[in-house]
Amino acid sequence: MDDTDFPAFYREPLGACILAGDIAGVMDTVDAMSSRERADALPGVLALMIDRWKLVRKRTEDGTGWAHAHDPDYANRLFRAVELARFMCTPDQPLADYWMHIGIQDIEAFKARYQPPRSATPLERQLRGEHGWHYRHHIHRAVVAGLLPRPDTEEYRDSLFFGDLRQASNVVLKHVDAAPGLAPHLLRLFEREGASDTSFAAVEKYCHDPALLWSTAFLTLCERGIYTRAQLLDQTLGALSCDWPQFKAGWFSRFHGSLKPSIEEMVPHAPRYLALCHSRIASTVGLAVEAVATLHRAGKLQLPELQDAMKPVLSSSTKAHVLAALEVLTQVVKADPTAAHRCSGLAVYALAHTAADVQKKTLHCVKLWGLDAEARVAAAAYLPLLAAVNQPVLRALLGSEVVAATANPIAPTATAPTCYQPAVVSALSTVDASYAIAPLATIPELIESIAYVFENPVDIDAWERAAGALVCMAPLPTAARSAFAALQKRAKRLAWDTQPLAFALAQLMACALGDHSVTLAPQVGTGDAGSSADFVVWRTRSLLALAQRGSGLLPLSTPTHRGGIVDAGQLSQRFAMHVQAGLLPEPQDHALALLRLPNPNHVAPQALGLTWSVTTSEGDYPFQSLHIHSEPAARQSDGGLSGPSLTAKWLTHGQWQSERDAARIRFLASLRPGDLDAFYAEGAHALGNNLNWWEANWQNRAYLDVLLESSAPLPPMGCLLVAVALAGK
Repeated sequence: MDDTDFPAFYREPLGACILAGDIAGVMDTVDAMSSRERADALPGVLALMIDRWKLVRKRTEDGTGWAHAHDPDYANRLFRAVELARFMCTPDQPLADYWMHIGIQDIEAFKARYQPPRSATPLERQLRGEHGWHYRHHIHRAVVAGLLPRPDTEEYRDSLFFGDLRQASNVVLKHVDAAPGLAPHLLRLFEREGASDTSFAAVEKYCHDPALLWSTAFLTLCERGIYTRAQLLDQTLGALSCDWPQFKAGWFSRFHGSLKPSIEEMVPHAPRYLALCHSRIASTVGLAVEAVATLHRAGKLQLPELQDAMKPVLSSSTKAHVLAALEVLTQVVKADPTAAHRCSGLAVYALAHTAADVQKKTLHCVKLWGLDAEARVAAAAYLPLLAAVNQPVLRALLGSEVVAATANPIAPTATAPTCYQPAVVSALSTVDASYAIAPLATIPELIESIAYVFENPVDIDAWERAAGALVCMAPLPTAARSAFAALQKRAKRLAWDTQPLAFALAQLMACALGDHSVTLAPQVGTGDAGSSADFVVWRTRSLLALAQRGSGLLPLSTPTHRGGIVDAGQLSQRFAMHVQAGLLPEPQDHALALLRLPNPNHVAPQALGLTWSVTTSEGDYPFQSLHIHSEPAARQSDGGLSGPSLTAKWLTHGQWQSERDAARIRFLASLRPGDLDAFYAEGAHALGNNLNWWEANWQNRAYLDVLLESSAPLPPMGCLLVAVALAGK
């Protein structure tokens, strides 16, 4: 402690109480101090705020990390004592704000001792802070202080993940100690997938101390008798059965490993383990196969149900899963030799794996177990797929008759032509009936479509379909508005900065529901620059203007076919309906409709010659850069939805920065689907300058998705895009 700024303070009564973690002693000592003495003690308390980590942690012997110098219980009491002393010694600190500043475990005792009044500041404002960021930190404290009942909202349930776990002691246990009634609510978190920052995996990502993890908290609460092991196992298997993404599901697999259920605990859940073998998540399948093997060794599974569970595992592309399944079948045959043929028939599925060593292991197994006639026929189908080194082994197992029958299933009936003439396949028209998009006709269809787009904004066809229906149906009938309650709740979690297209659709939905005060980001879409966000704003403002008309007509620019295409015949019909209704077309809507007309001859309306070049910078590490050139040079336009503004965006904006959102990439492609050469140029530039990437930019795949879905001939920049994509990692 000699290296601290205020060593003398530690020998004073308040400092000694803090160092001892004596909460009651801190209250008694500060109560006996005058206002001047409290102010004089504050610098020492603040110094201790900084030094407290030094007091509970020390450097490891190798000097590369930190280790605990004291047990977590002492660290918890020390930190609480410091926070309490700081609050009580700070001049002019409102007593009513105690619950926001002291340790959550001390709120009840402080309240009972000092009877603090309610604050004059509205509680909602206190909960959220100046910028609305403090809700997760404050809401639980307010509940413990008795300022409000425990909320039953989605926001509250998300707040139960608590955020940063890197504290002096386990934050979960602190909250349960302060409010034992919280425990059942924490168990319900197993039922929630959560958003990117509200899941067990997300909050544990940067916490590397096992004592501070959620898994440790649940196991500790189980040891205390608050939860039973059966409860935790049931909730874990339930979460795994949801097939959430790998990152989130992986936490539950690891927790299952920490729980270490016994065979007796696993037996009631045998059907669930068998079902988990069908999961699409690799870590879940690995857990399930291990559990199934354990249950089989204990004699708790029947062969038919085990066979059904092993089929998808043997067909997996994950090498470890296939080998584990083969090992399970090996144990089955050892226990019951009469099951050999049935197991070899299953093992044949593993021959589809691309790894030669997996194929070799499979062939070794089926050779030992033997193949019946049906299995031989099934195995013969995999012969052309095997690695060359393994094909002779399978031929020997099958016999010459089976191999010959498989190689020549049908005798030739005609003389083969002397040369092969490839068939000429003509591309489908962009307005082919198979590409048509049917308008949404009913409220339930609209609700389902909006819900889908909120979660999948990258599907621009679905976005435009829902947006067009909202404009056509606006204003929505009053009787139907209650059906949109769930969507309105979901819309509150959408933000312009992270999900602009989903946010824009939510604003359009609000307008159709009668809220005409909706606005988009005011700083976007007002200048001449052509960023992707500008185009989303320009498009959405046009749709909002149409929705506020309430004409009951589809926008002129709503796509009639996939990819953003507007059929010329249907556009003429829409014009006629506008004329009949006595309405002038909305300018941006009209301009976009013309941009979206198909280009039957695939001739680019923009007379731009696009070329490319590569430059190399010399140095210790040569660096190559791909450049796109246009003749004449592309220039910034006057803004708005127009062909020149799109061309300028694709050929100038992308030279300095890359798009970060796949949905916006695809949205811009849908604005001028008949002329995508400049769009492909932007994609080639983005992919070409990230070939040997240090960080994958998965959103760039959207350029390739558009290219592969288009039925138009590939322009020069499209060929360049394919080339750089093939050259990348």
